[in-house]
Amino acid sequence: MKTKLFSPRADGVGVTWRPPVFLAAGVALVGLGMACMGVGPAAGAAAGKTMHISLLPKLAGPQEPVLAQINGQKLSSLAFKNTLTQLYGMSLFNEWVQVTLLQQACAKEGIHVGKSAVDAQEEKILQSFSAEHVPQGQRHAALARVLAARGTTVPQFRLELWRNAYIKALAKGHIHVTKKQIREAYNINFGPKVKVVDIVVGSLSDAVTARHLIMKNHKNPEQVARAMSLNQQTAQNGGVVLIPLDDPTLPKVLLHTAERLTPGVLSPSIPINGEFHLLWLLEKIPAQKVPMKKVQPIIVKKLSQLLENQWGQREIARLWQAAKIKIDNPILQQQYAAMRAAALAQAARNKAARKKPAKASTTKPPTPAAQ
Repeated sequence: MKTKLFSPRADGVGVTWRPPVFLAAGVALVGLGMACMGVGPAAGAAAGKTMHISLLPKLAGPQEPVLAQINGQKLSSLAFKNTLTQLYGMSLFNEWVQVTLLQQACAKEGIHVGKSAVDAQEEKILQSFSAEHVPQGQRHAALARVLAARGTTVPQFRLELWRNAYIKALAKGHIHVTKKQIREAYNINFGPKVKVVDIVVGSLSDAVTARHLIMKNHKNPEQVARAMSLNQQTAQNGGVVLIPLDDPTLPKVLLHTAERLTPGVLSPSIPINGEFHLLWLLEKIPAQKVPMKKVQPIIVKKLSQLLENQWGQREIARLWQAAKIKIDNPILQQQYAAMRAAALAQAARNKAARKKPAKASTTKPPTPAAQ
């Protein structure tokens, strides 16, 4: 039987349960790096400003450059460029800044990253299409279709490959996988798990409502999760997640509650970081008997990739904070200022949130059985 790793540590993807609340520490490492900030018009809204963008065509003035003529009417080239900048400018600018900073860092370290390294990354992905029996001449078209389904394009994909190549080159010597990390990843992947519906709400009153809908009105827990859960990622899937019972990074109160779940009974409300989790058991999955030696090379590889990415995020944040950035485009300048203000505000909120648990530790913690 083929062994599949699905640990958030070993895989870096959300196949196993890892709601955003438990990723807060990782995201905080990005600091003021724009990788985790809003882009485009949304950034202005985050800072308390609303930017109105019109997609209506504008006619060119007497001395203005012309984009095109339609039945004699001259459309403004400047208006077209300004609209594109308003819609996509900060998103693309974000990528450009990251890649430029990484490229400069490589040059400073005397590290050369050529096009061949990026082509090799792309070729590995294209080979997976060959494994799916896609003819070699149609692999690029298949890749473009997959990317389009995910809301991205081939040029964006190539830009991300360049970013990853620079990070990989810079991260050499900085990534060290420990025996403890290997053991934890092994336990998370192959240890016991529970498959549950996780409903995340913001108050005890909402928890009471969810409990009433499920236990009294006999509503499907997955429907309740879609309607009520604050976790948008898991809510789309009806709140269905896997919780590894041997994951030391998850809150103990969550693991203890998950381990004691019984069929047909909604769990008590579990208070975590100002939110409340309600768990509904779908399946208990026993530990798999897979020898460590068989899967250790895969675990080490995937752990290295994840640690490399985490290191890269921190390095981008460090480079960004130290960089001198001057923006001449007034639209980008406005968006950048709004994003920076939003990032500073978020950093202040994160700092305050980190202080709260320490302050609250002197008082008796709330019991999950309160609800």
